[in-house]
Amino acid sequence: MLPMDRKIIGASLNGNQHWTGSMRCNPFGILDDGLMELTVFWADAGTAKLLGGFILLEKGTHELADKHSFSTFRVKKVFMEFEKPGIFNIDGECVLHDGKLQLSVLHRFLKIAGCRHVRERNIFMTFYFSSFLRT
Repeated sequence: MLPMDRKIIGASLNGNQHWTGSMRCNPFGILDDGLMELTVFWADAGTAKLLGGFILLEKGTHELADKHSFSTFRVKKVFMEFEKPGIFNIDGECVLHDGKLQLSVLHRFLKIAGCRHVRERNIFMTFYFSSFLRT
């Protein structure tokens, strides 16, 4: 169980390193390690620090610049409970939730053909979950 005693303004759950060809949101991501990375955007960070961190997303240095604004947790499963039903986003698709959300890694469930020596930025398969939490 992760300590969540701080208010969260947003979260992103990623299996790979990039949202796009140039935006490296998750420098710790490895597609076949059986883990996903939960990046949390803390509400008490302040507007200036969050905006400064978003500028650093392209290089993947946002968390290293300010650990009080962004935190990353390596997880196998995530359970989130909200005050009320809402919407979350899976790779551009909006999906309703009933106030509870549970996601887990199905390690080695999908076979992907490719070369291990190819840089991940050239693989255009994106598996990420992004949710901007509203209270």
